[in-house]
Amino acid sequence: MKKRLVIILTCLLVLSTAIISFSNNGEYEGFSIVNIIVNNKRVKSDIPAVIFFGKTMMPVREVSESLKTIAEWNSTTRTVNIIKPEIDMIIAKEIQENSDGSVSIANTLRMLQKGNDNSFKGLLQIEGLIKGKYTYRIVILNPSGEIHYNDGENQVVVTEEEGSFIRTVSFNNIAFEAAGTYQLVFQMKQGEAYKTLYQRNLVVY
Repeated sequence: MKKRLVIILTCLLVLSTAIISFSNNGEYEGFSIVNIIVNNKRVKSDIPAVIFFGKTMMPVREVSESLKTIAEWNSTTRTVNIIKPEIDMIIAKEIQENSDGSVSIANTLRMLQKGNDNSFKGLLQIEGLIKGKYTYRIVILNPSGEIHYNDGENQVVVTEEEGSFIRTVSFNNIAFEAAGTYQLVFQMKQGEAYKTLYQRNLVVY
């Protein structure tokens, strides 16, 4: 379980240069611009990352989204709180939560068949959330990246620090008309928008 990071900054974050690619990109407000690369994808931002007196300063929100974390801004304390929960989801034909707190799983799935009646379950496990109320949803994206299925808005209340929760999610009669690689995505709401914190492949054949 990763510890949450609390960073007191106004709008910029100092991070390791391990994910940064330097190039001659000109200047912003008199400071040299830096490219940020996360998993071979360039991070785009209205305000670029810059070299600030020998340190690399980066826009928190955009970098946070690229790293699949949530960045919360507290204007009263002028604090950026970056939340990085540990998330996993097991996919199976049958998942049963027992009265003793244990979970029974039968017939885990690696691939799904084309058709209109795909029904399966997911065991969602999340650890490392701080106290608070969270709104989330689970969506399936088709091979083109468009939303194929949306389970709607869900809420959970975490009552202790480094809290965790387990939920069994049912997917009923999901139609996969085309073969390909779909994405099962867990998103948490930040402000008015949903941010992706976890995703895994669903291979349909």
